[in-house]
Amino acid sequence: MISNTIVTLTSKLSIKQALKNVGINDPATVTSLAITGKLTDKDMKYIRENMAETLQVLNLVNASFPKNIIPDRAFENCTGLTSVCFPDTIVEIGYDAFAYCLGVS
Repeated sequence: MISNTIVTLTSKLSIKQALKNVGINDPATVTSLAITGKLTDKDMKYIRENMAETLQVLNLVNASFPKNIIPDRAFENCTGLTSVCFPDTIVEIGYDAFAYCLGVS
């Protein structure tokens, strides 16, 4: 497993490509991830589909979300998550954003 992974997202660089750029070809090996830049619905879907069971720590302090809202079901079924840090700019957390995330309370 790989911990303390840091990626920067841009309008042209998705999380999938950003992980590859730092040498990670199997996202399921990442246990701790810090994201800088704009997180899109596509990026959150990628996390849900490829990292849900193994990702434990998600640092979003330097990430941004459209309208400063964590979308509905953004990290649903990410059963491995035990810790999530948000930016101070978040004004709302959407419905079931962390549904079935057993380690996040």
